[in-house]
Amino acid sequence: MSLQEQLLKLGVADRKQLRQAQHAQRQAAKSGDNEARQLAEERSRQKKEQQQQRQRDLNQERARKEQEAAARQMMLQQEVARQSGEAVCHVRVGQQLRKVRLQESQYQAVCAGDLRWGLLDDRLLLLNAAAAMAIAERAEHLILPQQVATVEVVAGYEDPRYQIPDDLMW
Repeated sequence: MSLQEQLLKLGVADRKQLRQAQHAQRQAAKSGDNEARQLAEERSRQKKEQQQQRQRDLNQERARKEQEAAARQMMLQQEVARQSGEAVCHVRVGQQLRKVRLQESQYQAVCAGDLRWGLLDDRLLLLNAAAAMAIAERAEHLILPQQVATVEVVAGYEDPRYQIPDDLMW
């Protein structure tokens, strides 16, 4: 004998109250299903969002690598041949200071900003300014910041600000 039948026999409850109790039980079961369904939908939505975010991150990484590869290719194509000369250019690469010998014309172009330094696999490349700007748009870390350089002339001292009078020359 069920609990409902026992309550009816004792007269504690009538049929109308039993039907209301059964209806309330069904409603509670349905709402429990709704909560479980909503929880499952929320989990699937979160999982889908995570997958989409991961895909966006992978696409961004792929695009960054493609741009860097294009910039490296441009550096190799746009490299200006370095001509060794008497002028010494000091180039800061990270914490290092490298000494590079250039011809005076190339040194003047570097000082004026017409030529820029690029770093490709620990190798210094001389690039014209327009190519350096295009490369910097794709991969900024490949182009070294423009630096104020000093000149050392190896052969003689020819600074126009300090002329040596002819009578002191021997």
